[in-house]
Amino acid sequence: MACSLTIDIRHPVLPAVRSHSGGKVSSGNNETTQDVLQLITTYMLNGYAIRKVEAFNDRIYLSRYRRNYWLGTRYYYMDNFNYLTTRDTCLYRMDSNERKNLEYADGSPIYDIVYQCQRYVQYCCGLTCCLNEFSEDLRASSHYGKILNPWNTSPTFQSRVCFLIFALLYLHV
Repeated sequence: MACSLTIDIRHPVLPAVRSHSGGKVSSGNNETTQDVLQLITTYMLNGYAIRKVEAFNDRIYLSRYRRNYWLGTRYYYMDNFNYLTTRDTCLYRMDSNERKNLEYADGSPIYDIVYQCQRYVQYCCGLTCCLNEFSEDLRASSHYGKILNPWNTSPTFQSRVCFLIFALLYLHV
């Protein structure tokens, strides 16, 4: 009796979660992953019309997780405002059921969801980020606890607010 094994080289089997930089990854909490998937697919598929992904609508911000998610790998790196090269980029490979009806405007399927974690502090964990072990020790310290707080992770926005205030003061004078 002969066995045959067929491997499809067009779509190699990849782990569900990978780090673009090759860093630590974990499958994460399945409930969180399913929640993020539901929120993303509801946005794209359960509205007035089924949306196809193009450069202008590939990013979805989920306030519950304080994170941007990009559908597919075509356009995320062109998002100059939200995609930060200083962060670790994570890719979540969807299975055939998860990616059902998710496709680009040209009809090609979407395989990955892209998101980012704070480099050296977090790692890719399902469809969210988990804290590195050393981060847990740092969080106990009051000095580092303020720095690592997720609400304090947007210095770009803070610098823009300062610039806006200075510009308004200059125009007022």
